[in-house]
Amino acid sequence: MSSNQPPVPSVHYSASRYFPAWLQDQNASLVGTAYEGGMMFFIGAKADGGLSCVERAIARPTGLAVHDNALWVGTIFQIWRFQNTVAPGEEYLGFDGFYVPRVAWSTGHIDVHDIGTDRAGRPVFVNTWYSCLATVDDEESFRPLWRPKFISALRHEDRCHLNGLAMVDGEPGYVTCIAASDEPEGWRELRKDGGQVIHVPSGETVCGGLSMPHSPRWYRGKLWLHNSGTGEFGHMDL
Repeated sequence: MSSNQPPVPSVHYSASRYFPAWLQDQNASLVGTAYEGGMMFFIGAKADGGLSCVERAIARPTGLAVHDNALWVGTIFQIWRFQNTVAPGEEYLGFDGFYVPRVAWSTGHIDVHDIGTDRAGRPVFVNTWYSCLATVDDEESFRPLWRPKFISALRHEDRCHLNGLAMVDGEPGYVTCIAASDEPEGWRELRKDGGQVIHVPSGETVCGGLSMPHSPRWYRGKLWLHNSGTGEFGHMDL
């Protein structure tokens, strides 16, 4: 029998010698996505000091957010909320977390990138195809919340390749885009040095001349981000 399902890629894990011990010391685990491979990864430390690696197939996963005991994931057509069903201090099959899909919103193909959660636990996500920040809606594909000043209309045109979102105190604080373009996919010709960081509340650009900036995060009073086109990672002097 033939199947239309794409084959699940084989995965090999390797880690530096002391990485599991570092995870134990930090009491931390990691979750990530690989959208081209269609996989989510959960990485932690076992009680015996070994590395625990679990992957699950999911359709083109991109942005992730954690709020209380829930995990939000953006996929090719939907945004999912997974709930951790393991109570604090308990285990299931040797794991202290077991995330079960509870709710999904169908957004259509809007190319969700970064996701955050506001003070109420509502997801706020980068709607890349429509060049805006948005949230889920019970009737529409999404509810627009904000867009850059240079975007004149909400169109399915990926005008500036809005991609990154940094939440600050439970509200959208900063976003990154590849270029300040208002033309359909106009950012593609400006990837080398057209990247910007924009302060959401004021709408003002706080940094320009970047090369494909991604993944801004507000941490301990500093804005961290990747300048992906040059391979740099650091924090901005605001």
